[in-house]
Amino acid sequence: MENLVLTKLEKLAILFITTWIFLIFRNRLVIIDNVVYLFLIGFKSPIVTGIIKTMTYLGSAYVLIPLAILSFFIVKNKKINYLITINLILSFLCNQILKRVFRRSRPIFTHLVKESGFSFPSGHAMVSFCFYGLIIYLIHKSNLNNKKTYELLLSLIIFIIGLTRIYLGVHFFSDIIGGFVFGLLYLSLFIRHLKLK
Repeated sequence: MENLVLTKLEKLAILFITTWIFLIFRNRLVIIDNVVYLFLIGFKSPIVTGIIKTMTYLGSAYVLIPLAILSFFIVKNKKINYLITINLILSFLCNQILKRVFRRSRPIFTHLVKESGFSFPSGHAMVSFCFYGLIIYLIHKSNLNNKKTYELLLSLIIFIIGLTRIYLGVHFFSDIIGGFVFGLLYLSLFIRHLKLK
């Protein structure tokens, strides 16, 4: 029964995302969305764009699926292997459902990569938060050396993936924040209900 009770973190995430959604669909975040995009695109150059296009793949199925498969060869604990894969599938499905619920169109900014589908919440932001976030949690609970280094590196990857989506013009800043917060809420529930703590 205790798993049915929301934690303070989950309640805060729900409160934040509810407010955030209200602000998005009342067009109250247009200015911040535009300011963040214009700031990031100010660094635009062929070299930067090439790096960004490479970095954004770290949050795509082209990288996450192979990483999930690779875990079966690296991690000896079979339960963890299956949880990493299940987590990836469930977080992707949740994101697709949320996109169809909110049906927000993508920005009219110049798209530097081709994308289709709805914009909110960002799939790259949400799914990468769930995928790498679970790995951060597992590392935190493990006996690995240099845990803080790995945790910081993975956290940085999540953050950079979010920035790449804005730079590439395929998501608003508010889509990325929405993806991160939905990811946080999902991941907290996933960890608690599977008794990983």
